[in-house]
Amino acid sequence: MNKIALVSLGCPKNLVDSEYMLGILLKQGFEIVSSSSKADIILINTCAFIESAQEESIDAILDIVENKNNKKICVSGCLVSLFKNELFKRIPEIDAIIDPFNIEKIATVCKKLIRGKTKIICTGENKKHKIKFRQRCFTGPVHSAYLKIADGCNNRCSYCIIPQLRGKYRSRRMKDIIEEAKVLALAGCKEINLVAQDTTLYGTDIYNANKLPELLEELSKIKKIRWIRLLYTHPAHYSDELINTIATNKKICKYLDMPLQHCSDKILKAMGRRVNKKDIVTLVNKLRKTIPDLTLRTTFLVGFPKETNKEFNELLAFTQDMQFDHVGVFTYSPQENTPSFNFKKRVHEKVSKSRREKLLSLQKNIAEKKNKLLKGKKVMVLIDKKINSRFSQGRREADAPDIDNIVNVKSKVKIGNFYKVKITKTSAYELEGEIIE
Repeated sequence: MNKIALVSLGCPKNLVDSEYMLGILLKQGFEIVSSSSKADIILINTCAFIESAQEESIDAILDIVENKNNKKICVSGCLVSLFKNELFKRIPEIDAIIDPFNIEKIATVCKKLIRGKTKIICTGENKKHKIKFRQRCFTGPVHSAYLKIADGCNNRCSYCIIPQLRGKYRSRRMKDIIEEAKVLALAGCKEINLVAQDTTLYGTDIYNANKLPELLEELSKIKKIRWIRLLYTHPAHYSDELINTIATNKKICKYLDMPLQHCSDKILKAMGRRVNKKDIVTLVNKLRKTIPDLTLRTTFLVGFPKETNKEFNELLAFTQDMQFDHVGVFTYSPQENTPSFNFKKRVHEKVSKSRREKLLSLQKNIAEKKNKLLKGKKVMVLIDKKINSRFSQGRREADAPDIDNIVNVKSKVKIGNFYKVKITKTSAYELEGEIIE
């Protein structure tokens, strides 16, 4: 039996693609192995969202190349979309490339590699690609899973190359999403995290209407699913129906991930974000008023061209005023073939990094104060993993996997189960507690 090893890089959306490809390969008779040294084919699913991600992907390929021996190397993902005409020239040891539009053909590509073929190219937007996959090979614990509801993007923010890498926005059919969610539940999944480049735009392309509220209601009918989390929402695409659905449905986490990128009208306009500061403040206030105990996560992009100290100080003040629960901060990375690449008045890299540190420091103080209020409180925690003989690690409804706060629990617990925990210690990003139920 031919053996495949996977290296998956980048965001949760890319991880879902990796698990789909492994599922297809398993069905076609391949064996999945955890070690590259045991594999006949090494599949590297890459990220290329920003320059640092591109460098990480290339470094990962080169690391594999150093110990290639007689193994075959297949590169997939966004790096292929970006550099499809250059990859074989830059790294001749690569044997096959396959872009995100053609991942359903991964077994065909791997079979050709086994037969001795090389320099296989499987690229180009595939109009038949409907994201119908339901069979997945999990690469982590099954109690919490990402569920992709769409791919591609129509927003075309001036700094972003996602539309070039992933194409236009394409929603999955609701029946396919529901069917996959049921399969996940049968496998033991209790939390599903909905992902797309823009989850709030779901359904507008294939149903001519925003169908996210309906999708959320249908997913909540699956008995074994307890938490439904909404990630990657866009502030321009919220509706009153969506807000009310989140507020009233008990299974939908009172948690929203809403990347804002900035607050300055000048910068938001240059970014092509389709909202202004007043729109953002109005939306945040409405969300907090309508959804009790809401947790809000956002991300900001600093060092964007034309961002002066004035705009950055405005962002600092905005962050202080809005008191977000979780904040991620990135520095601007210029990408060729995007409008912002040609913008003048670029911010020096050192200045961008300094601004990032200042904003993160401010948010750390906010997070620390918010978490102090949790001491002595009782919260529901989903256990994710065992750390050592004494501690296990989990999360509240207020924390998304891998990016937000963690809760360390001292008692003996079972991974994938929910427990009522009393918080005994707090810091900016970690909580500690004891199980009371």
